[in-house]
Amino acid sequence: MSVATSSEARHEVRRIRNVLIPLADGAELAASLYLPDAPGPHPALISYYPYRKDDLVGAGYEYARSELAAHGYASLLVDFRGTGSSSGVCTTTFDLRAEGRDGAQAVDWAGAQEWCDGNVGVWGMSYGGCMSLAIAAERPSCLRAIVPLFGSPDLYDHYVHPGGTENLVGNSVREAMMLAMDLAPPTHQDPKGRWLEVWRERMARLERGELHSLAWTEHKHFDAYWRRSTVDVEQIEVPAFLISGWNDVLLKGMTSAYERLPGAKRMVVGPWTHILPDVSPWEPFDWLAELRRWFDRWLRGIGDDGDAGEEDAPVTFFVQGSEEWRRASWPPAGIEARVLHLDAGGRLALDQPVESGGERYEAVATVGIRGGLWDPVGLGVGYPREQTPDDLRSLVYETEPVDHDVEIAGEIGVALHVALERGDELQLVAKLSHVSPQGASTLIASGWFNAAHRRSSSQSEPMMAGRVEEVAFSLWPTAFMVPTGHRLRLAVACADFPRIWPTPSSPTIRLMRGPAHPSRVVVPVIPNGARLGEPAEVPRPQTGVDRSPWLIEAGPTYRETEDHVTGERSVTIGNLMRFALPQGGEIGMDYDGTATARDADPSGARFNGRSRIRTTLPAGERVEVTARSHLTRDRMLLEARVTMEGTVLMERRWTSF
Repeated sequence: MSVATSSEARHEVRRIRNVLIPLADGAELAASLYLPDAPGPHPALISYYPYRKDDLVGAGYEYARSELAAHGYASLLVDFRGTGSSSGVCTTTFDLRAEGRDGAQAVDWAGAQEWCDGNVGVWGMSYGGCMSLAIAAERPSCLRAIVPLFGSPDLYDHYVHPGGTENLVGNSVREAMMLAMDLAPPTHQDPKGRWLEVWRERMARLERGELHSLAWTEHKHFDAYWRRSTVDVEQIEVPAFLISGWNDVLLKGMTSAYERLPGAKRMVVGPWTHILPDVSPWEPFDWLAELRRWFDRWLRGIGDDGDAGEEDAPVTFFVQGSEEWRRASWPPAGIEARVLHLDAGGRLALDQPVESGGERYEAVATVGIRGGLWDPVGLGVGYPREQTPDDLRSLVYETEPVDHDVEIAGEIGVALHVALERGDELQLVAKLSHVSPQGASTLIASGWFNAAHRRSSSQSEPMMAGRVEEVAFSLWPTAFMVPTGHRLRLAVACADFPRIWPTPSSPTIRLMRGPAHPSRVVVPVIPNGARLGEPAEVPRPQTGVDRSPWLIEAGPTYRETEDHVTGERSVTIGNLMRFALPQGGEIGMDYDGTATARDADPSGARFNGRSRIRTTLPAGERVEVTARSHLTRDRMLLEARVTMEGTVLMERRWTSF
């Protein structure tokens, strides 16, 4: 893709820290507004989060907002109702539809302001990416285009319950963080004291026990609660530019949204984890330049014709293995479904087996540690590692070495004929890897399935012990080149720790194969050694740019431990961040979370999290919030303490028991 920019003229930026947006029910959304110091009106760009515009998420996006305003856009960062500096009550977690309705009101409010020319775009990362989709589905009249990064239109399928399993570390780490952010004071201190009123009301509500983040633990199956967390992507009429990563927890959300979007659309998928691509240590990408290019086209009419060929090949993606950028439609044209059959002796073959049989497998609760980390908080760590230690504790089937480079693109499917011999819950994890002649196993894609929590109500019954059933599910999307001489390896297990919770008891299964029970893998390949799409280039970020101007210090944590006496394994992730506040003072947040499981007692799997926010307010007051979480697969306990200058303002415990 060629790189075009908006007007080369740069403007000074005016910052208005607490603009209040009225909602129809009387609540007010608080926003930071960045305006170009140039004659207006201007097109407006909005980002919308529950993560505090005046400090935490505000610090993370200060550079982007300033750049957008410097290039002629009015840029707004808006707090959800009941969070940060916004008033009102945040009633429940993951209510994309209600949050989208509020955001749509903010879009049309912005479009009617004197500094806006009536053209509004929405963009955001992670929850902000979800909001880009949710707001667009509400069809506000002033919305012209969106750019969701690393988001999803379905938080049940793509985040909390992938394949009906239960997300462990990726979701659990969020709870103590959100509680601490809810209890910390707004750091924009307006002269009239509105900030203090908002803070007092929020603490009083939480002290009464009205904690919005407990409800989701009580909804294991897809029901009315989770329908509120889905976005009807087919209702989106405005052009959409999606950005995602092959190693991101919300990858499936972006690719499925792209395939369903009815209008003008583009997508870029890189090798990234859940981190802004311009700060990724691997294949950094200047997403902000491409975001501006997209909004220039649809809000300003600059570059209406697009790049030559872009309409026919609107997806740019990184092919892992060959380490090349390519451009094609998605899924790419010319894909062939290559069926590989499970056979005796651990073989994976093109030929159909002539004999039936099967392998018995006793589940191991801590399989999966090498498979990568679902990191929703942007640590930039946790890529998959060499898979052999996990493969050795799984059922494994391998092809012969491939005689030419094989390019895979799309979703790999599995259909496994399985009997549950012992235990009361079937959970399956399938991973496709490629194995070098030296024996190194590299993950291509993973997929998950839980028989008791299938999305379709007609399939939500647990499997009957002893009965063979065909279990079909997809691995998450990928683009991967398998080199000549390497083997494809399918590993089947019943766990993927710490990405998903182990089942309370380790089941014993029998995986069947052969003519009577044709277990198989369906791999989407480019036939005859052909290449995926056309070569592509992506813009690289400018070097020497301070992308975190408020940052004082930061440092991620990612640690694995094993108790060789008890067999207990733990994975800990965390981060330390400290920022200077634009009004004076500073805020620091440190958090960590540890997922723990033991093969001998999977029912004891647990997650313990801690988050601490220390704030020195502009007037000098010191406030400290400490929040802790303890989660099992079925229960959650939260506790928090708030002090100001050493005096306890609040101490409370909440539980879903």
